[in-house]
Amino acid sequence: MTAAGDATDGPPHGQAILLLSLAGFFSIALLRSCDPLVPEIARSFDASIAEASAPVIAYAVAYGMGQLLFGPVGSRLGTFRTASIGCTFAALFSLLCAFVASLDQLVAARTLAGFAAGGIVPMSIAFIGETVPYSQRQTTLARLMTGAILGSIAGFAVSGMLAHYMDWRYIFALLSLGLAAVTGGLWLHLPRLARQAAQRSGFLVNPLRQYARILRLRWPRVVLVAVAIEGAVFGVVPFIGVLLAREHGLGNLGIGAVLGCLGLGSLTFAVLAGRIIARLGEFGCARIGGAVALGGFALVAISPAPLLVGVGAYAAGLGYMMLHNTLQANATQMVPEDRSGAVSLFAFCLFTGQASGVALFAAITPLVGFRPAIMASGVVVLAVGLAFAAAKQRMVAAAEG
Repeated sequence: MTAAGDATDGPPHGQAILLLSLAGFFSIALLRSCDPLVPEIARSFDASIAEASAPVIAYAVAYGMGQLLFGPVGSRLGTFRTASIGCTFAALFSLLCAFVASLDQLVAARTLAGFAAGGIVPMSIAFIGETVPYSQRQTTLARLMTGAILGSIAGFAVSGMLAHYMDWRYIFALLSLGLAAVTGGLWLHLPRLARQAAQRSGFLVNPLRQYARILRLRWPRVVLVAVAIEGAVFGVVPFIGVLLAREHGLGNLGIGAVLGCLGLGSLTFAVLAGRIIARLGEFGCARIGGAVALGGFALVAISPAPLLVGVGAYAAGLGYMMLHNTLQANATQMVPEDRSGAVSLFAFCLFTGQASGVALFAAITPLVGFRPAIMASGVVVLAVGLAFAAAKQRMVAAAEG
């Protein structure tokens, strides 16, 4: 693989970015689609809210664990090809979710789908890291992540709204068929679009050695710890939906609309990323993003009206993405000689952190309530933003000194 800024083949064709962005859309939509469906799943299988959150946890854990495989495979087969393989199996296993007869079967199908989808977004990010010079990379990443952000909106809002009109099983079927269509496009264009990344792929290495080599470096450890904590905080989102149902009396349609505001906030950053980054820099994005997220989560926690909860969710999504984009950009550059492994490890920490967060909030919300848990989430996001910015400034100062 080449170092940052050394890509000589020029940026990948816009068609590659479009296909990968669409693949990211469906993989993240499948991830987020379960969040507003937790109450419906609980009713379908006569389960508690904690039990019905198991499919959310299963997908996120499997998504993260899949990175331990996709990192070495991406190094060997090429990042674009590996993303295509992940799409193929994710579409198949997601379709199985529409035909389950028990909660255990749903958890199993979501686990398989999450594992397969784990290679899609990380390998897409690594593909850009391999083929786009660093000076153009953040703009290209923003274009790529537009699909993932819209997928988050679709998962939150559209799935919640559709559940008002149809059985939740049909939602999984629709998403899997959409991903299957994108998968066909990926395989159709694979020989041409994979060429740049394939030229940079190496031999299949021992995964333990590959990841141990990354973890021995101090800066990657800082980035990975930060994104793991950030992921854990996002585990509170399904319980915002429960709060809206229990304390605001909203149905699936309203819950989906309010949770969709999180994605709209993130999309706002993706659209305005160039201007925001140019004005604030990465340190400002981390700090101010954390502060905006805190304000948003606080408004969600204390608001007496669903409309204000939506405003808070929008702010939380905006601030959260400001911080996450900063961490993501650092992930593509923290180990330039092994971007496939580094970005895969980054995604592993993000989604295992998220799964841990869902489990944590499932355990603590019956004890402390939904509102204090949501407020605490905002405090943690701010702390991560401030700590990461300070750590990066120290690293830059040491390098320049």
